[in-house]
Amino acid sequence: TVGEVTAATFQMQTGYYIGTGASLSITGLGFQPNLVIVKADTNAGVGAVWTSSAMTSTDSNYFTATAKNTASQITLNSDGFTVSSSANVNTVGVRWTWVAYGGSDGSSSGTFYVGSYTGNGSASRSITSMGFQPDLVLIKAETAQSAVWRSSAMGNNIGQFFTATAQITNGTLFQTLDATGFTIGNAAQVNSNGVIYQFVAFKNVTGAMSVGSYTGNEVDNRNITGVGFTPDFVFIKN
Repeated sequence: TVGEVTAATFQMQTGYYIGTGASLSITGLGFQPNLVIVKADTNAGVGAVWTSSAMTSTDSNYFTATAKNTASQITLNSDGFTVSSSANVNTVGVRWTWVAYGGSDGSSSGTFYVGSYTGNGSASRSITSMGFQPDLVLIKAETAQSAVWRSSAMGNNIGQFFTATAQITNGTLFQTLDATGFTIGNAAQVNSNGVIYQFVAFKNVTGAMSVGSYTGNEVDNRNITGVGFTPDFVFIKN
């Protein structure tokens, strides 16, 4: 099942499939994805699994402190993607929700980009492989380190984890979001010498992509407004 396309300089689709335990192709996206994230609606597998076109075609990665998988768990195709028989992406009878993005563009007119770099261990390092200033960056080592992220709604030197870990504010993860990329520190999650890191970057796009923050009040059924559009995908981290 495929969801609605959100118009922007990048393409996006959301959807789900029911696990078969055998190789399964999801088609009909209308574009070739550069990024796919898959997560079971249950605790099946090892959590969310993702791959990007910047990665070796047989590789997939995790948000948890788990090293990359090289067994073609998710393969990107011209009009969708294929999941293998692995219980991490295709447990029988389980509903799996996915989000896919296409249109990776590192030029000055781009708003979405997937890439990679090799860590050098320096205390401050600028990654300048794109032509736009990102508002959201996700980084994941190919080794057993947690995925981390930063948005323009956060102050300089602040970095967040996708795991149940408090944010870091000393610049060892992220330092700044820059005119043509971002600057990182030397934490193992972002810049160990010789380690390959995969990253995803988005720029705010009116009507399609936005980042922000709010202060919790413990009131049920609370509306977070001001996004400017009805979102198809939201993630939140305290």
